[in-house]
Amino acid sequence: MNVSEPGTAPGPVESEPEPVNPSPSASPSASPSPSRHLCLLALALTACGPTTLAPPRIDTITPARAPEGVATDIDLHGDGFLASILTDFRRASRSTLSADIQVTLLSDTGDAFPCEAPTLLDPHTVHALVPATLPRGLYDLQLVDAQGRGTTLAGSFSVVTPAESVARFEVLPIVEQHARVPFPLRVLALDDTGRLVESFEGRVQLSDDTGTLAPTSAGPFTRGRLDAFVSVATLTAADVIHLQDALGHAGQSVPFAVTPGPPMQLAFANPPALMDAGSCQGPFHLALQDAWGFAATATADVSVTLAALPATGAGLFSDASCATAATSLLIPPGGAGADLWVRDTLAGALSVRAVPDALPSAEAQVTVRPQPPSKLVIAAAPGTVKVGECSAAIDVESRDGFDNTAPPSMSTDLALATTPAAGVALFADATCSTALGPLSLDGSRASVRLFVRSSATGTLELDVSAAGSAMLAPTSVDVEVTP
Repeated sequence: MNVSEPGTAPGPVESEPEPVNPSPSASPSASPSPSRHLCLLALALTACGPTTLAPPRIDTITPARAPEGVATDIDLHGDGFLASILTDFRRASRSTLSADIQVTLLSDTGDAFPCEAPTLLDPHTVHALVPATLPRGLYDLQLVDAQGRGTTLAGSFSVVTPAESVARFEVLPIVEQHARVPFPLRVLALDDTGRLVESFEGRVQLSDDTGTLAPTSAGPFTRGRLDAFVSVATLTAADVIHLQDALGHAGQSVPFAVTPGPPMQLAFANPPALMDAGSCQGPFHLALQDAWGFAATATADVSVTLAALPATGAGLFSDASCATAATSLLIPPGGAGADLWVRDTLAGALSVRAVPDALPSAEAQVTVRPQPPSKLVIAAAPGTVKVGECSAAIDVESRDGFDNTAPPSMSTDLALATTPAAGVALFADATCSTALGPLSLDGSRASVRLFVRSSATGTLELDVSAAGSAMLAPTSVDVEVTP
């Protein structure tokens, strides 16, 4: 007796003769015959006779598309994919098992393209190979199992160009990077099952969350892989690189930090441009920086020597009250910089210099402003003059308490007097041909010049004061008039 059974069946079984029951009380109906045993077994295997099996069903195809010109493995997922089993319980040699499966792709023009090596893996899975010669297009997929039962999934598979077969881009993990320093970017072109699309040779556009990524495009891919060097021009705790090709396939990296590089220089960070004479000015912040000017931290002790030029009147200090003089400072490991304070009594240009032991030096330029003037001073005067001749120039200046030339904030008239007054005349020019008019100082002028001539020998005293102002102390000078 032959039984045809769906699914996987035990190996062929040969029947044995039924032993005869010797009991005289046994009736023929109580002693099953060998043929009855075979029938019972067949009924158990076949649900007591032939049954009508539902046709196979395809739910999904993975992947659902393949690159043109590339042989592609696919898996069909569904239900009811059966082998054909023929079991002969009398003679094992007549039992057979057939798992022949046919998988065919049908074009819209009716052309049939058999898939290679279709294999029944289990009642829910069939594996096959789509040939590389399949033209680009959309296909119906047809499956016929070993029992001749078939099913077709319309428009379920497509052969596409390499670019169309890409579903997404995967960026390999990126560790912490340094700003403006190029680093490798590695990208894979993957299909919708996560497999590498080795035939993809396209390009992608690049961007990042900071908007400073360079370059902004990369490619072509080689065998579905991209290796490029990129850089990010700013610092951020978490940056993400985004990719997209011409067809809209996208990908992005995991977040990564962009930090400064190692310290390569020392710089004054926003030093004061102006300071007043005699004041304690600061802090002057010295900052470690990487090669691109980003703030960096020391990996070892950084010893810094300090200097001020010109040194006259200038001092460098480690505290905000300018009480503790400093000729050097130390930036410890992990430190980002240090502060110093400056005091200078000499008005004019001041250079503050910091010279690290293993890095380029740093310099800050500061203009020291004089304090408001507090006195008048004869800055230049002849010691002697011959009687009747025009003297050398006499210069009068307003100065602050540190003896810096300092113009008054408002116009200030000067009062001049000579002792003796008789025979003495003041002039505005070196030939003593133009009589001296009123003299004044203002915000743009801190000094005046005059000349004197006397018709008598002896000591001549010139007194200069600020008319109507007690803010400027007066001054005087003696000139000896000789024969």
